[in-house]
Amino acid sequence: MKRLKFLSAAILICTFLFGQTIKIQTGVSVSNLDWQVSSLDWKHENKNLVGIPISIGLDYFQKKHFSLSSNLGLLKKGGTVTLKAPQQVPTPGITIGDEYLSDQKTGANLDYLSLNTTCDFSYPFKNDITPFIGLGPRIDLLLDNVDIYNKYSYGLLFGGGLKYNIKKIQVGIRFDYYLNFNNMYKTEQYGTLRDKTFTTNLIIGYRLK
Repeated sequence: MKRLKFLSAAILICTFLFGQTIKIQTGVSVSNLDWQVSSLDWKHENKNLVGIPISIGLDYFQKKHFSLSSNLGLLKKGGTVTLKAPQQVPTPGITIGDEYLSDQKTGANLDYLSLNTTCDFSYPFKNDITPFIGLGPRIDLLLDNVDIYNKYSYGLLFGGGLKYNIKKIQVGIRFDYYLNFNNMYKTEQYGTLRDKTFTTNLIIGYRLK
């Protein structure tokens, strides 16, 4: 709760000092899991997890071809993955350590508080239509109380889309990919687990300046 208050206060300070466009984003997220449990060639069978992300944010330090964008929101990540045992295993019962070489399955349905800041590069056309691409750091705080998962997930956010200005109102669409650097599990006892998460968001903003 203290972290959430701090982040909210930081956004308000940015609004008064630097804010040029305040916005809200919502849409669809699609997430699946990449699970590695050994050096053997396991085949993955994935089932996606679909969610509805929502965030508030600011675009500031806006120039003709550059701006910064900071966003704070809720994001669902996870999915279901089944590892199919390698076909070259001659007989059942062979083990790696204490693990039998049989099909294995895991899944997650996790809610995160996600904070990111991207550098957006744009090329405005006539009629206030502006395509853009963005890249920047992000950190996600796990809201669920699950002991086996790390409390934080961090990495990069790659994005791009289109914005259209109607006087002080801004509408647009943005596509993002969340690249993770750390293992979702606290230890490697269960292997290495990373998510692949994509979002498509509708943007509605109000230009303060």
